[in-house]
Amino acid sequence: MEKYFKILPVSIFLTFVCFIILIADIYGTNTLQGLAPGLPQSDKLGHLMAFGVLALLTNFALDFKKIRVLKCTILIGSMAIALFAITEEFSQLFLETRSFDLVDMLFDFLGISVCSFIPTSTKKFKIYS
Repeated sequence: MEKYFKILPVSIFLTFVCFIILIADIYGTNTLQGLAPGLPQSDKLGHLMAFGVLALLTNFALDFKKIRVLKCTILIGSMAIALFAITEEFSQLFLETRSFDLVDMLFDFLGISVCSFIPTSTKKFKIYS
């Protein structure tokens, strides 16, 4: 039963992120900038937070499982979300309503990195122990 409680937040937040992406793909608008019009670079902050939280929730659901790739230890959840971010950003090359932005992808990776490093850098991060 605990497994389902770990998967549910990921599923809900992933649905939310996909909904924002879909709205942007269809209407060509930035939903996040509309939520905070006075905040400069709210789009970049949105990328950082959305993909960071998604990586954190995914890693938590996968019990922070890691794999080794070329002498580097990588969290499986972070790798999956990074691949999702790359796919989403490159898909914009094929949409008239969107434009590929390398800086957006940089903020995606920054969010993933920060939210992956924080819980693994401390042994006190245990919610369900």
